[in-house]
Amino acid sequence: MAGRFDEDDADQAAAKKVIKAAPSVPQAALANRKFMHRVVAWLAQAGVDQFVDVGTGIPTKPNVFEIAREYHPDAVVVGVDNDPLVLAHDRALLKGMPIVSGDVRRVDELIADLDEFIDWDRPVGVLLLAVLHFVTDEQDPAGIVRAFTGRMVPGSMVALSHLSSTGPKPVAVAQIEKLYRDETTAPGVARTHEQITNLFGRLGLVPPGVVPVQHWPCESGLLTDVPVLGGSAWCPTRWRIRLAEHWRGAAVAELPDEQDAGTDGWAGDGPDEAEVWAQRVGWWLACLTVWGLAPLWVPGPVRWACQRRRRGGRRDG
Repeated sequence: MAGRFDEDDADQAAAKKVIKAAPSVPQAALANRKFMHRVVAWLAQAGVDQFVDVGTGIPTKPNVFEIAREYHPDAVVVGVDNDPLVLAHDRALLKGMPIVSGDVRRVDELIADLDEFIDWDRPVGVLLLAVLHFVTDEQDPAGIVRAFTGRMVPGSMVALSHLSSTGPKPVAVAQIEKLYRDETTAPGVARTHEQITNLFGRLGLVPPGVVPVQHWPCESGLLTDVPVLGGSAWCPTRWRIRLAEHWRGAAVAELPDEQDAGTDGWAGDGPDEAEVWAQRVGWWLACLTVWGLAPLWVPGPVRWACQRRRRGGRRDG
């Protein structure tokens, strides 16, 4: 699906059936690949020089490693896959790029294996492209994103793309889901636009948000009948996370029992109120800091005038 499936006989046969049911799937896979090109280039230009490519697949040209090294000759790119055939191809063809055998559904083990190559104290880009639609709700795809961001510092970024059920041909998407569920080793799960957006949790989405991969960051291709949505998001600063969690706790406590808290555990739809409050508190703290330091930098005549006015007010009282 979207170019990322295991390469055994059953999966190849299922892929052919998927293309028969939805002929636009190859175009969607190509659009997803071009989305990867743009995301990696954009991240590299922003200064990120460490990348984790989860579900790296058999390499194409240009791949994540090649694009990242165009901008940073010493960039560290680590590929992750769980298919032995893919691992063998990647290790033979991608010289200088570490390839880790891992399964994103066992994310804690995977992150421990990545510790050998990734410095989590520096910004890193984690790519989950056409991966999380192979993770069922019971396997907690939002929890996978949270596990990575729990190790990432501000300035890091997560990019993901995902098969969507929000599109012009929901019947074709349902057929794809059934084929993968019945005939492959990794059942496919199409999700709505809202559900895919919720996978980012508390991260700060980069405009234009979660959109068809052909429209990120701007329109660059024709849409397909089988939609693949994608987006990218920056990791927030630690104080914003703590404040947001505090305000979220208060908001969740006030929710009616029947109200859905969202797939990633963050209450409500649309913009997260906790994040908004965190930003407001941040601005107030900044203003208070500036006001407290004002006597140190306000010009002497202005300070003198203010002090004279205060003394005059006390005498009048």
